Amino acid sequence: MHLVILALIVFAATQARTPVARWRDNSQDQLPAQAAALPVGQGVSAAQLPACAPNDSLMRELTAYAKRAVNGDASLTSSLPLLPSADSLHVYPVQVDGHCRLAAATINRAWKLPENQARTLYLIRAGSVHLVVDTSLGASGRGRSMVMDSALSRMIEF
Repeated sequence: MHLVILALIVFAATQARTPVARWRDNSQDQLPAQAAALPVGQGVSAAQLPACAPNDSLMRELTAYAKRAVNGDASLTSSLPLLPSADSLHVYPVQVDGHCRLAAATINRAWKLPENQARTLYLIRAGSVHLVVDTSLGASGRGRSMVMDSALSRMIEF
């Protein structure tokens, strides 16, 4: 019985197409130019990589920006998005891997990227929204930034 189950699993695995293969077959003209050049993982699954960025200098810089932005003190020339008004006491970095994975899944759905695309995100809670920065997207060192709702289920704009 075990051999039959094992044989079925092996057969199914040889017939299944990976998400990367499905993605490559789709038209890439719908993707941001930066996403088409994303590297595919090399022997490491997305589940093995941390989804939250470390608390480094960029995280501190983004948190400081978010505190200014919710107070209305953010520069309009910044490449980072505007944030709704809130108390700056409710602005803090999020280091919960599950939350970062939810945000990554939202990015993958929105831009039709592979669902198992490994990414590391800077995630800052800013009142009722989240500032999300994905350094793997975009040409600058900051990557691409976006604002997501409190459930990290959709991107929003202000």
